[in-house]
Amino acid sequence: MIMYDKKDYDKSNKITSVKLSKFKSDNYLSVLNAKNSSERYEASVKLLDYLCDKFKIERISFSLLDKPRKCNSRSQIYGFYVVGRNQIKIYNKTAKTLKMIAPKTYMETLLHEFIHHYDMKVIKLTTSLHTGGFYKRITDLNDKLKN
Repeated sequence: MIMYDKKDYDKSNKITSVKLSKFKSDNYLSVLNAKNSSERYEASVKLLDYLCDKFKIERISFSLLDKPRKCNSRSQIYGFYVVGRNQIKIYNKTAKTLKMIAPKTYMETLLHEFIHHYDMKVIKLTTSLHTGGFYKRITDLNDKLKN
C-alpha cells in the first residue's frame, strides 16, 4: 500500500499549470531534433538547466542511460526522478529494438521527471504524486515550451 499525505495530494491536484508563461523554444526543439545519444544528452542538460534557472530552483543532475528501458507486464519505465538527489535518469533505448526512444516519447518523459523536481522545489510538496494536476502541469509546460 502506497502512503501519501492527503494535503500533498489535494494541493498537487489543484495546481494545473506551471508558474511561468514565457519560454524560449530553441532548447526544446534541440531535444526533439537530436540525431544521436550525445546530441540528446547535451540538449536535455541545456533544457533542464534553462528550466531550473527560469523557475529559480537548484539545477538537476541528469543521466541519459544509453541502454534499454526496463519493461515488465505492468508498466513501461522510461525514466525516474531520484528524490533528495535532484537527479533525473532516462533510458534512451527501447527494450526490443534497442533504438533510441522516439523524440515525442522522450520529451514527455523528460518533462514528466522535471515536473517531479518542480513539485518538490516550487510547489514544496513532500512527495510528488501522479495526480490529475500533475499531468496537467506537464501538458501546460509542454504547450508553453512548444510555442
